[in-house]
Amino acid sequence: DIVNESATDKLNPHHMKYDEKDPKGGYGIMPHDYTFKAFKIANEVFPPDVVRSINDYEMGFDYINQINDLRNRGTRIDMVGLQMHLFNPKQCADIAKGANIQAPQYLYDLMTRFSALNIPL
Repeated sequence: DIVNESATDKLNPHHMKYDEKDPKGGYGIMPHDYTFKAFKIANEVFPPDVVRSINDYEMGFDYINQINDLRNRGTRIDMVGLQMHLFNPKQCADIAKGANIQAPQYLYDLMTRFSALNIPL
């Protein structure tokens, strides 16, 4: 993983685009556009055969848009990670009872949506 869980940071209006008026600002302790910068550094320090992946729990279009934005700017992304977090005990109990939460059809639809990126998942 070059970057983990940065898709929701893209929602921060100061994250993706560098702001000359605030050059030291960013998302928390992370600098502006840190995802792009991390991949750029990875390309400089890792040999070409190292797989570069991005990984997130955000399964919506924010993540897909982030990946497309990075690729449009020349970022090499070899693999897309898809996480699933189940921290809510009620949600876990509902799944155990057969609720249609992160069920096989959901996972299939999710992988189908992300497969449009033409990057291994």
